[in-house]
Amino acid sequence: MRTIHKTSIILFERKQGQCEFFATAMVMMLRSLGIPARLVTGYAANDYNPLTGYFEVRRLDAHAWAEAYFPEYGWVTFQPTPSFELPNEIRKSITFFATFNL
Repeated sequence: MRTIHKTSIILFERKQGQCEFFATAMVMMLRSLGIPARLVTGYAANDYNPLTGYFEVRRLDAHAWAEAYFPEYGWVTFQPTPSFELPNEIRKSITFFATFNL
């Protein structure tokens, strides 16, 4: 009997799922290459309320993403979930590291 890992099903068969699935798959793949990686969970606050001066964070803003460690740069954030947009500050760091072809 063939054993199939759930991550393989998400990536190669279903090609859809929750952010935790995609982030976990990326962390597993990075680690298999010997790259230190971690799964990060938190909230992606994109909605700024100019009246209060605060970001509005809702349960719907919960998210998971991956980070990989490169000795020259430290921990770098990656967004493996299709069609999800990270907050501006994190996107700036990804753009910065993308210029170095990481």
